[in-house]
Amino acid sequence: MVQYPVSLKKYFLLYAKTVFLTFFLITFFAHGYAMCNLVGNNDTMGIISGNAGAGTSSGRWFLDILVKVCQILLGDVYFLPWFNLLIGLFLITCSAFLVLYLFQIESKIMIIFITALMIVFPATTSMALYGYTFHFNMFSLFLAVCSVIFCLKATIPSRFLSVFLLALSLGIYQAYLPFACSILALFWIKSVSGNPSCKTVIRSILLDSITVLSGLVLYFILTKSFCTLFHTSLSSYKGINQMTAIPSLGKLFLSAAYSYGILFILPVKNLYGISAFPVLRIFITIYYLFAILTAIYLYKKTAKSLSNKLLLTLLFALIPPLANLMFFMVGADKDSVYTAMLYGLVTIFLFVPLFFPQESVKASTKCILCITISSIIFLWSWFSNGVYMASHHIIEQNITVWNRIIAEVESLEGYHSQMPLHIIGDHPCFPSVIESYDDFHHLVSLHYVCDWSLPHFLKNYLGWEKSFSSASSVPHDLPVYPNQGSIAIIDDTVVIRFE
Repeated sequence: MVQYPVSLKKYFLLYAKTVFLTFFLITFFAHGYAMCNLVGNNDTMGIISGNAGAGTSSGRWFLDILVKVCQILLGDVYFLPWFNLLIGLFLITCSAFLVLYLFQIESKIMIIFITALMIVFPATTSMALYGYTFHFNMFSLFLAVCSVIFCLKATIPSRFLSVFLLALSLGIYQAYLPFACSILALFWIKSVSGNPSCKTVIRSILLDSITVLSGLVLYFILTKSFCTLFHTSLSSYKGINQMTAIPSLGKLFLSAAYSYGILFILPVKNLYGISAFPVLRIFITIYYLFAILTAIYLYKKTAKSLSNKLLLTLLFALIPPLANLMFFMVGADKDSVYTAMLYGLVTIFLFVPLFFPQESVKASTKCILCITISSIIFLWSWFSNGVYMASHHIIEQNITVWNRIIAEVESLEGYHSQMPLHIIGDHPCFPSVIESYDDFHHLVSLHYVCDWSLPHFLKNYLGWEKSFSSASSVPHDLPVYPNQGSIAIIDDTVVIRFE
């Protein structure tokens, strides 16, 4: 059982002010634009109120339950940027506080860094674009961290509670299991470096691993039960219906390669929006150097026995696969992974603030570290504002263009409101948008309104409800929009050609 030198109550009294002041400052600097404007992604086109996206069919049965509870208590759920994002970011802050308490971090500068990194990490920005479900998903993160806290208490009742909380977390969104596993691994590293008894640590690792696996098993059992209860089946989208399938050795190897490859690529290339700017990649490289120095310090701190050193090496090797566990969860299909699903990767950037030996380094070295982490936080925050601005402007441009298209349709000779609509191609071409915001394409869909979201967009954003059908014959020489003649009435159907 873990013994904490400072109790939760005392730790709250000592450091809660620092944590929550950081929350207020960083939240409004990094995410204030999104809280004050309508930003979103493809899925937001169809969701204004009434639900929070895919539920039980995506293995997210607890999300369905939460939505139903909100509907009973509040009448409905809404996509309210200021409310959804503020609640969600507050839950991230609560999660950060529990991580800080778990590692008993006492340095206020490191407390600020860890809290800020968890708030501004690009996966948070990506998830904020799905604002209608952001607060629910951050509740999933909070439950995952609570699961870790109870797991490490190491009593039988607390482990049962840990299993239950982890299952609930997965029942909202599966992407925060990697974060929970990575935090556990970081705690094991702390235990190895500070405990001369390797056997004691190994025993804890085995019991903690069994607890996590039990949470997964309970989640799969509950998923099956709720699918039966709600008379639905798991969707094939992103391979969700294959969650319990055992991957082949080839897929495991690819997943491991991706998990390590990300770390090597970040300093040289923009990947998932995490290393978007050249100057950011420079600071990430410097951060890696500090991570190596921190690892060397932990090796020196660890007992000299070979078993302890080997165990510490194994745990270091486990961090990248655990942080990028999503690649294993989707069966090495990297195309199924997007930035919002990679929140576990933030633990790579928490490693140095959690373990850096501030007392045993020169003031100049400590100053360079503070500048490096501060710069990463600032640049991620700056990038977030660019993402939100791009999202907002693209939505506005879609509204403008489609209002223009609607005006042209309604001015066609012989047009009547009951005519169905036939679209050739997914969307109008917006070259100015692509040129202006291509730096953000990792997080922002430059074409928000695609074929499946178009009916929702026209109805929810423009108040123009149309039925869609196929035209029996379309002339081969029909021009491409916005050229004259690209919108026409053919066989009593409005036809628009975009490609």
